[in-house]
Amino acid sequence: MNDFDKVSNFYNFLEKISFGDYLQCFRESLLYKSKSKNILLIGEGTGNLLNYFKSFPDSKITIVESSTKMCEILKIKCIDVSDHNISIINESFFDFNASIYYDIICTSFFLDCFSQNDCNLCILKITKLLCVSGHWLNIDFYNPKCRSLSGYYFRFVIRVLFNFFRKTASLGSSNLPIYSNYSCGNLVLTKKTFSFSPPLFANLKRKLPLKLC
Repeated sequence: MNDFDKVSNFYNFLEKISFGDYLQCFRESLLYKSKSKNILLIGEGTGNLLNYFKSFPDSKITIVESSTKMCEILKIKCIDVSDHNISIINESFFDFNASIYYDIICTSFFLDCFSQNDCNLCILKITKLLCVSGHWLNIDFYNPKCRSLSGYYFRFVIRVLFNFFRKTASLGSSNLPIYSNYSCGNLVLTKKTFSFSPPLFANLKRKLPLKLC
């Protein structure tokens, strides 16, 4: 099982040196103003989306995070948003049981932590937790097919990060999931692709792909 306790204190630093501010920008691009009553954040990590939810004053927000250390960081961040109805549940998403359906479910750079089979199980569970008119907002990496400097950079960084997290966080995946293999039940998928310049080669204006599903 994935365990990010050992990397919790410098997780944001690793993200910053690998991808600059782009991943946070893409996280925030998932979100929109909403009157949604019930919101579920899965694998929220260090809480990069929490500040945004200050604009959801009437929502009940549930965070499911398996890392105990990450949850401690989340609780510190919740001091700044203590006037909101936020619940932090320290357990694996596979063990999470909900008594309600959610209007919005967010997963950002979460599914790539699992094997293809476990990813499919996650998706199946997410579909069962959504209300009829609910929205699942997901953002993850995908493998570029282009043979360009940015494509080589992306594959190199992802390979280094996978190897690092397999050793430090017992990561259950060795490759990025194949999104076309996902069976999404009754979900209506809207796909959008983002790109950005790799931090080390920003002056070359090369593009590095990510996918929003």
